[in-house]
Amino acid sequence: MYRLIALALAMGGTQAVAASLEPLLPGCPYVETHELATLTPNSSRYQRFVTMVYRPDGRPVIAYAGGTSSEQSLHLILCDDVACTSRTDRELDTVFGYAAAPGLVLTSDGRPLLFADRFGTLRYYECHDTQCASFTPRTIESSIQGFARAMIMLPQDKPVMIYSTRNAGPSNWDIVARTCTSTSCESSDLTTIHDVDPSGDFFTGAATSAIDQSGMLALAFIQGNNTTANNVMRVLRCTNADCSTSTVNTVSTPQSNSHPERSSLQILADDRPLVFDGQTGAVATRWDGLVECADAACNSALPTPLTVTDATYNAGLILLDDTRPLIASFAANQVGFHVCDDLDCSTSSTYWAASGVSPSGLESMLSRSPEGRPHLLYFDGDGTKLNALTCAPITVFAQGFESP
Repeated sequence: MYRLIALALAMGGTQAVAASLEPLLPGCPYVETHELATLTPNSSRYQRFVTMVYRPDGRPVIAYAGGTSSEQSLHLILCDDVACTSRTDRELDTVFGYAAAPGLVLTSDGRPLLFADRFGTLRYYECHDTQCASFTPRTIESSIQGFARAMIMLPQDKPVMIYSTRNAGPSNWDIVARTCTSTSCESSDLTTIHDVDPSGDFFTGAATSAIDQSGMLALAFIQGNNTTANNVMRVLRCTNADCSTSTVNTVSTPQSNSHPERSSLQILADDRPLVFDGQTGAVATRWDGLVECADAACNSALPTPLTVTDATYNAGLILLDDTRPLIASFAANQVGFHVCDDLDCSTSSTYWAASGVSPSGLESMLSRSPEGRPHLLYFDGDGTKLNALTCAPITVFAQGFESP
């Protein structure tokens, strides 16, 4: 049955996998991939970034940056349906290049807000309507050496931009939060979330954010030392609403490389952070670590090595049913999901959901849809396509089938 359905979908222009995912992902009998955007080829993998959020009805809103090494464009995709089979792609800006994934949030009335760093200029974009038919770009900071990393929305529609910036010397970095007083962000307040010790010649990067059950901000980020060339994963928990006070703890052993470009963080139901530490994972002979914090502040943590057969790279972390980690896995010509059977990932399975592709996991975005299903965005190997890998149920009737 699934083979016939998969064939019908594939003939309609969408690749679909015939095998059932039901044993691993309840309510997900098939996975399909489709192309969202075509980009200009670029030899540098560091020139492609993507971010995604959801509207209350489940429709994705996607921000991505890509192009050549000398010119890049910032785009906003507004999906007309949950599967994003119909969509509007708007170009917001074109510059020399973007240094990290753009930040993206939605206001209470559904308007997208973005921010991105343009290799020295931090820029904010306010859409005037839900489809961003018009927008206002605003330069927040000029002549800075910073990297945009994450964006959250506080109550009363106050967007917060989280990024790293150099404080003193060529390689000393702070993580800061800039809170806009309104959606126009004509004025904002700057708070240093984490003051990196300049004596260690440290820098930070690959930050990802989450909001805990009490509304406080949590961050996972990579902190490195240019002298030793080692990096560690750290977890920061804010202890008040504006994050003027916080705790920071190291959750991984030093590693000599730093993958992925963004770290992966989830907050468990009991308020403990769960971090996917992919620093070790660009080659098949190494393992990626799932780090489960023992308490909310992550004063101690238990790393769990993960072995994904045939995978050359793993990135992204979501929770299924709030208890089972799922990670995106990439190989030379296939992409799929690595699904844990329990929180400790004592047993797990890998499902290669798409073959005949050349994926690049370094610029991917793994999310959990409002329906609780995995949703993966990734660029192909040469950066010419932005693809989506989605999971959806099929309801079979006597007269045929439906796919919502």
